[in-house]
Amino acid sequence: VACTKNTCTVELAIDTEHANTYGTLHGGLTASLVDTMTTMALVANNSPPGVSVELSVSYMRPAAVGSTLLIHSEIVKLGKSMAFLTSEFRDKESGKLIATGKHIKHL
Repeated sequence: VACTKNTCTVELAIDTEHANTYGTLHGGLTASLVDTMTTMALVANNSPPGVSVELSVSYMRPAAVGSTLLIHSEIVKLGKSMAFLTSEFRDKESGKLIATGKHIKHL
């Protein structure tokens, strides 16, 4: 959707290839998207991609196959050797919060 100096936002239509056996977005894919999208926010800032020090995900509600998500990631703090980043997953139609992620990277 858009990338700025400190943020990156994408849209993801949930399909069966993204789902677990319950027909909702797989938690492992959500964690992988936190990793990928926060790294994209870093790269959009002309920063090196770095390596993960800590990554966590909080799952608030399921996202069903057929729904579309907006995933917004941003740099919270960028130091000389560490980056602190967040991601927010929202249902595009309802705006409801699906998941949040926190990612700390060593640069």
